[in-house]
Amino acid sequence: MSIRSICIVGAGTMGRGIAQVCAQVGHFDTRLVDVTRSKVDEAISLVRENLQRHFVNRGKLSEDEAEAAVGRIRGMIDLHEAARDADYGIEAVFEDEELKRAVFRELDEILPPLAIISSNTSVLSITKLAAATNRPDRCIGT
Repeated sequence: MSIRSICIVGAGTMGRGIAQVCAQVGHFDTRLVDVTRSKVDEAISLVRENLQRHFVNRGKLSEDEAEAAVGRIRGMIDLHEAARDADYGIEAVFEDEELKRAVFRELDEILPPLAIISSNTSVLSITKLAAATNRPDRCIGT
């Protein structure tokens, strides 16, 4: 299975950073999901600013390359639409185990059967998060 599309749940600092790397370096079709349009729009704006400041202004990316990366990120508020055909789902919500388990459950229900579910947690048990799914063998920490 090759990964072509990634759904990231949570447009905060970690989520937008993950989205930037996925779109910029991986050239993935990246869907960034949060509960409000304003949060998603702000995250994409911050990605654009970050690319400009740290890459374009330093000669590491052209304006066109930076805009192409931003263009690969679609901001969304409908998790079902964002995840239904994604190859990889990444949970990037704040460090609350029950919230993360709920996101894992939702992703498990929506993502295609072979999709991977990932968490960016640095403190919670991936095994406990994966237990909320029917695919614990396809759950990882990143």
